[in-house]
Amino acid sequence: MKKVILSLLCAVSSMTIYALNDIVPGFFSVADDKTVAFAQGNLQATTADLGENWTWGFAEHQYDYVGAAVANTSISGNGKVGENGTVDLFGWSTVANYFGIHYSDNLSLYSGDFVDWGKQIGDGWRTLTKDEWVYVFNTRTGAKASTVAETANARYAKATVNSIKGVILFPDGGTFAASEFTTVASLNKTSAAFTTTTCTADQWTALEAKGCVFLPIAGYRLNGVIYIVNAEGFYWSSTPYTDIEAYELFFGSGLNPQAPGTRETGNPVRLVHEQPKVGETFKAASGDDILQYEVTALTPNMTVRVTETGHILKEGTDLVIPATVKYIGQTFTVTEVADRPKFGNAKTLSLPSTMTKKVSWWTADLTSLEAFIVAEDHPIYTVVGGVLYSKDKVTLYRCPAKKAFTSADFQPETKYLAGRAFYENTAMTDLVLPNTIVNTEISTFYGASITSVFIPATLPHLSNGMFEGCAQLASVTFENSAVMDIAWDAFNNSKIINDQTDDFKVIDSVAVKYMGTAETVVIPDSIVNIVYAFISYSKAASKTLKTVILPASLKTVYYQFLSFNSASEKYPLLEKIICKAQDVPHVIGTKLELNSEKDITLVVPCGKGETYTAATAFADPFTVVEEGFVYDVTLKQTEGGTIAYTKTEECNGIQLTATPDEGYEFVKWNDDNTDATRTVAVNSDIEFSATFQVKPSAIDHINQQSQITNHKLMIDGQLFILRDGVIYNAQGARVE
Repeated sequence: MKKVILSLLCAVSSMTIYALNDIVPGFFSVADDKTVAFAQGNLQATTADLGENWTWGFAEHQYDYVGAAVANTSISGNGKVGENGTVDLFGWSTVANYFGIHYSDNLSLYSGDFVDWGKQIGDGWRTLTKDEWVYVFNTRTGAKASTVAETANARYAKATVNSIKGVILFPDGGTFAASEFTTVASLNKTSAAFTTTTCTADQWTALEAKGCVFLPIAGYRLNGVIYIVNAEGFYWSSTPYTDIEAYELFFGSGLNPQAPGTRETGNPVRLVHEQPKVGETFKAASGDDILQYEVTALTPNMTVRVTETGHILKEGTDLVIPATVKYIGQTFTVTEVADRPKFGNAKTLSLPSTMTKKVSWWTADLTSLEAFIVAEDHPIYTVVGGVLYSKDKVTLYRCPAKKAFTSADFQPETKYLAGRAFYENTAMTDLVLPNTIVNTEISTFYGASITSVFIPATLPHLSNGMFEGCAQLASVTFENSAVMDIAWDAFNNSKIINDQTDDFKVIDSVAVKYMGTAETVVIPDSIVNIVYAFISYSKAASKTLKTVILPASLKTVYYQFLSFNSASEKYPLLEKIICKAQDVPHVIGTKLELNSEKDITLVVPCGKGETYTAATAFADPFTVVEEGFVYDVTLKQTEGGTIAYTKTEECNGIQLTATPDEGYEFVKWNDDNTDATRTVAVNSDIEFSATFQVKPSAIDHINQQSQITNHKLMIDGQLFILRDGVIYNAQGARVE
C-alpha cells in the first residue's frame, strides 16, 4: 500500500487542471442514444493552503488513489483540511458541503439538490446517473459492448490491474484477444473474484489505449476514517435515493450499479464527458489564434470542419488551419473548411493537406489576404504566386484581395474562373483575359477595383454578375462582338452602366438592356439564354413597349424575364411576343410571369402552335397564334430589276417575283434558283437577292454567228448578210 501512496504523492506535486484531452479514448453507451467517455483517472482536489484554494483534476493513472493518506484523513471542516494534500473521497455533493469535502456526519449538510463535481473541471464534464451506471454494466450488447477472448457482449470484468483490485469496463465496439491479458475470465459476472482477470501495468497501458476503463477499489471515508481500501469499491452517481441517501456503484463480493449509500460517506468519483455529436461545435487553439470547429463524422473516422475564428484576428495574422485537433481526448482530422469562412484580418491562410472537400469561397471574409499557402501534397489545391487553384490549375478558385493580379499571372492550364474568384480585390486595374479562359462562374470579379477588361473570343458567355459592383470598370472590349450571352447583372452597378446615357444600349441579362423608349424590342439572333428582367430596368421603355421579338437561337428563358420588382407595376401597351424558335425554349421556373395590362398574343412559327400550347410553362399566359412571318424576310435590291414577295395561302409560304428593268433580263436568285417567279416556305430568317444582266443587242447576236459565211439573217424584221465575218445590210452597206 505504501508504494501506491508514494506514487500518488509524486503525481500530486505536479498536478495541474486537466484539459479535455485527459480522457480515456473509448466510448461507452449509457443509454440507447447517448455515449460518454470516462476521465483519465478518479477525481482529485489538491490544496496547498489548508483548503483556502483547491485545484481540481484527475489522478495520473486509472489505478491510482490516495487512500488512507492526507488530505483524505485530515478534512477538518467545510472545504478545509488540517494538512495540505489531495482529497479523492467525497461526500455526496450539495451546495452546503463544498463538493463533499466535509468531515461531519450531520446529514442536513448533505440534503438538498446535487451539485455536480464536473463544474470544477469544465463544460461537458458530469457524474453518471444511476440509470446510466446500470446501462453500462447490465444493458450494453452487440456493438455497444466488446468481444473479449472471443466472447461477445463483454461489458466488464472484475480484475486486478498492476496489483490493484477493481473493475475493467470494456468500450463499445472493442475487440480484445486473450493474449492482451495475463489472465481473462468470468466476464460480466458479479460474483467473480478479482483475480480471474489480471494484467500488468504495461498490459494495462495497451488496453487503456484501446479504450478500456479501470475503476480501482479506493475504499470509502467516514468521519475522517478510511475503510476497506482494496477490498470493496464505491462510486457515486448523481441520482438521489432519499433525503439522506444517494445511489452508488458497489463492487466487492458482488456488484450492484444501483446500491443506496448514505450521503455523508466519502466515495470516489469518476467523471464522464459526453461523446460529441455530429454538428457539435467547439473551440481550440491554433498557435496564437482560436478556431471554431464542427464535428462532421465520428465513424469510420473522427473528422471536423473549421467554421470560423473563435475571436477577432489581429491585423496581419498568418492563420494556419491545423491538420488535426484534440477534443475530449480524441484526435479529430480537419477535412473541411466551412463554405464562406470568416477570416478577416488574415494576411496569409495555410490550408492542411488533410482536406477532402473544396471550399466555396463565395463571400468569404478575406479582405486582408495577401496569399494562400498549401503543401505540395495537398489533394485539392495548389498555389501559384499566392493564388489558389485546383490541383491541376485548370480552375482559379480565389485570388487574394490584396494581390496585384495581372494578365501575366494567369497559368497556361487555367480554363475556368470560379464564382467570386476575384471578390473585392482592391489591387487590380487593367486586365486582359487570355484566350485559354472558356468559362466563368457567378460574380467572378464582384466588387473588384478593375478599370478595364478585354474579353477573348474563347469566352462567349459572361456569367451572372461577372463585373457587378466594379465601380471603376469603364472599358470592356470584346474580341468577338457576337457574344452569345451576357448573364443577369453582368455589369450591374459598374461604371460602364452607371455612366451610360438614356439612348445607350448594353447587352445584359442575356438580352438587351434598353434605356430608350422603343415600341418594339428585338433580341439579337446570337442570344441563347434570357435570364431575369431585361426591360423593366427602364421605366421609360416599359411605358411604350408593344412588341418583343425573341430570336430563333433562344434555348432558355427565365420566368420573370418581363417582370418588375413590384408586382403592381405593369406594361400598359405590351400585347405581342413573337418567338422564332422552332423548339419551345425551356422556362426556368414554374411558368412565364408577364406583367401587362393587355392580353398578350404569342406568335410562333407555322406548324408549332400545338407544340407551344402543350408547353404549359411557356404558353399558359398567352393566346398562341401560328404565323409564318414570325421570321424576317429581307429583300436586297440590286441593279437591273426589282424583287418582291407576297404571302401565299400556306402559313409560311411566300411567292417571290423578280422583275427586270427595260434592257435587262433576270439571271438567277442568290440561292442559284433560275425561276423568276417561285414559291418559298420560310422557316427561318432569310434574305433574298437577284442577279440581272443587260439584254443582248442585235449586233451582239450577229457577232455570235460570226463563224458563218454568206448567211442571210432576219433580225427584228430586217435582212442582214454575214460574209467572211463582216455584216452587211440589205443595201450592201457594211454595218459596224
